[in-house]
Amino acid sequence: TFTDASNLTGKAYVNYILSSKNIVRITSRRNSNVRLSDNGTNTMGAAKNNNTLAQVWLLSKSGSGYTLRNANTGRYLNDDDNFRTPSNSANTIYIQLSPNNGTNDAYIKLSEKADFSGLSCLNLGNDGTTLYKWSYQGDSGCDWSIALVENYTMQEVEENLLTLGGLSEPVPGKYYRIKNVGKSNYINESMGANVLACEGKDAEKLSQYWTLVQVSNGRYNLQNVCTQRYLVQQNGSLSSQYRTNVSQTNSFTIQRTDDATALTYYILDSGNVGLHCDASNVVVGWYSSNNNSVWGFEEADLDQAFIDAGRAQLNVYNDLVRNSATHKAAMSNLF
Repeated sequence: TFTDASNLTGKAYVNYILSSKNIVRITSRRNSNVRLSDNGTNTMGAAKNNNTLAQVWLLSKSGSGYTLRNANTGRYLNDDDNFRTPSNSANTIYIQLSPNNGTNDAYIKLSEKADFSGLSCLNLGNDGTTLYKWSYQGDSGCDWSIALVENYTMQEVEENLLTLGGLSEPVPGKYYRIKNVGKSNYINESMGANVLACEGKDAEKLSQYWTLVQVSNGRYNLQNVCTQRYLVQQNGSLSSQYRTNVSQTNSFTIQRTDDATALTYYILDSGNVGLHCDASNVVVGWYSSNNNSVWGFEEADLDQAFIDAGRAQLNVYNDLVRNSATHKAAMSNLF
């Protein structure tokens, strides 16, 4: 086991880099003046430049593979569209030493597949810019060198990524949309059943906004801004849909994840069980180890007129529900 890469070369150097989280640059074997880059729109090859974070990648282990997150945009190398379209969510890429290496070479290959088969490997085209999926066999365009970044620190990269997420540290009394990190959708309380589900962002929908009421150190009530009801604790029950109640008799722990690049949190009910967005986009209790149990808080500036209008709409809806039988009887007399 090596703790310092300063005296390492060749395959030992590459294995050291791949053994842990690092910030790296990835350079083409086909054109040694070209590096893997994210230009803000696409992933592509670009002329070497040591003074841009666009060519710096945060390498992290992901199961038997890795994720590569661009230090400038915060987006991930993604295997869709010939590796040209980066993703806002983590995407696993597989990395191995290339079989095209000579005795003293230490190039790597990157693939969407764990077995690197077929047209699955990251390839730089002859134009030095365009990326393709191709077979690594006998093609130097699929070979890349990987090196540690020396003129930026891990802290600088993590701090830059932290500013890109649009998320805030949750503070009692402020207003937030609560975003599921895994699915990129938001918690909403249904007006009728008062249960929680995840859905696409709707800035005009007051029931997507929440505020925190601190109960004790680290524990909070979550109150919906529209219904003014509080999230009900389920005491660690799994797969049960969360709902709200008019009284604030329950509280939750909001615990920061260990991701230094994002203000992301677990909303814990009991132990390691908390809010989770399931396959049907229902908010249920599940283990916090799942990516769809990770949440972010998007702070919102709501004026009182917007809040009053949303609550007025809710009152109209509730009135219709309460008096539905009367309205149906009145309508039946018209025909």
